[in-house]
Amino acid sequence: LKAEMGNKQGTDYDSMAKEHAITPEQCEALVTAFREKNKKSKAINLEKFKTVVANVNKQYPNEAFSEPAAELCFSYFDVDHSETVDLDEFIAGITILSSGTVEQKAKLAFQAIDRNNDGFLTRREVEEFVDRTVHMAKVLARAELADTGAGRLTRLKKRVKNTAGAHDVRAEMVKEIFECDSNGDGKIALSEWLQAASTGRSGVREFLNPGGLLHESARDFEH
Repeated sequence: LKAEMGNKQGTDYDSMAKEHAITPEQCEALVTAFREKNKKSKAINLEKFKTVVANVNKQYPNEAFSEPAAELCFSYFDVDHSETVDLDEFIAGITILSSGTVEQKAKLAFQAIDRNNDGFLTRREVEEFVDRTVHMAKVLARAELADTGAGRLTRLKKRVKNTAGAHDVRAEMVKEIFECDSNGDGKIALSEWLQAASTGRSGVREFLNPGGLLHESARDFEH
């Protein structure tokens, strides 16, 4: 019956599930969530992506792709940097962040930062990615404390508007990431990135969980 359903809808859930190392039921749920908001085209933009991820997170709660982290996750899932996410990228991203190995998660993060897909991370690419992360962290920090006491909220607003503070967070993140530039050539190769991720050195491990990264960065603006 399941095979007939897949064939009827033009989707072979068994094959797709095997490719992504998930169950056919999980695969069908992800495909349904994706297509519910995208009936005409093969890929979705950021706004549709946020809605789809929110729906998936209700079924399979995971901090890695929680609602506040949706925009950051979009960067991880958009492997070809087309500003859209297709079905394969979507399923692969959800699967890797949910239950992938450290190496799989590290490769996904590396691809998100490597904007020109040349296999190396330049300081500019890292700084641009960190800038986006810091900006999202500041927005999250505001949102999380929006209902707190007036005094604490006032202190928070002063903190998140402090560009020097944001610069400090940004500079520290970039510095930690470049600790894995083992040969000192000013750029990070995939092999160096994977080595740092596997050993837990530098700030690379933080980038394996977009939701965790965002929440951790937001705490820097809450004091």
